[in-house]
Amino acid sequence: MQRYFQLFGLQPHRTESFKLSSDPFFVEKLREVVQTP
Repeated sequence: MQRYFQLFGLQPHRTESFKLSSDPFFVEKLREVVQTP
């Protein structure tokens, strides 16, 4: 998970309630990353 936090610039430790992303294309980007070896 740390890899994804760094990749998308997420900082869950700095928010009260963690949200994955406000990016509308986040799911598509995440799928591309997961499929990439």
